[in-house]
Amino acid sequence: MDFLVVQPLRRDAKEHHCFRNEQYFINHLSHHVLSLHDFGGPEAVIRAMNDKEASIQRPIHLNSMSSPKEIMEWDWKQSLGNNHAQRYPDYLLTFFSNQVAAHGATATLEHYIFSREANEGETLTLARFTSRLLHPLIQAGFGIEFGQDFMVAQGIAQAAVCFPDASNMMDKPHNTPAIISGPECSLLSLLRDVYDSPSLVPLPYEGPSTDADRFVEWMSMDPKRDAALRSIYSQWSFDLTLIRRWDRVS
Repeated sequence: MDFLVVQPLRRDAKEHHCFRNEQYFINHLSHHVLSLHDFGGPEAVIRAMNDKEASIQRPIHLNSMSSPKEIMEWDWKQSLGNNHAQRYPDYLLTFFSNQVAAHGATATLEHYIFSREANEGETLTLARFTSRLLHPLIQAGFGIEFGQDFMVAQGIAQAAVCFPDASNMMDKPHNTPAIISGPECSLLSLLRDVYDSPSLVPLPYEGPSTDADRFVEWMSMDPKRDAALRSIYSQWSFDLTLIRRWDRVS
């Protein structure tokens, strides 16, 4: 990938926190820069976007008095949640960067995000990975798509300092992949099922805004809603052989 793009991404990873303010708004710098690059944006536009996004970020060290220490395999779970945001750079990002360097992005994601052990009790890393409107997943996804392992580590570390939004709506991961047989369902047909479900009516569209936090709160008011949503999305499956077909086309 062009040095023009890699340089600001690495500078962002080194200098900026994953939360750009105290309301835990996500740092979008790398998302915008890579999207512009992928769409063929000119150099001047990419630089302008980087400068604009960099100007609103917070320094990576939120507490100048923090003293970094090595985070061990057995205690990384003690640094989960928004209240540990100050541990993002020296503890979590360093730890997961080392894990990716030692074991690769795929194995690290499997172990710390998708495994059953990583989702027991209050750990719930898959729910954290998809929290904040999927942004930890997006960060890691950009890293995988563009071959930047340090961004995969960023995504996992970002997930660690996120609250596990909507964990009650998610099935717990299993170490053995589920094999689902039967007729395929399109995502649009399942969306229709969401609208038609008696347990999911009315959805919280009224009010000054409709955001993820309000939706999660509304879902938690009635256990039937979580069960109804899980029942609908569990019908969807993805044919992994399609990945190989797309790879050949691309």
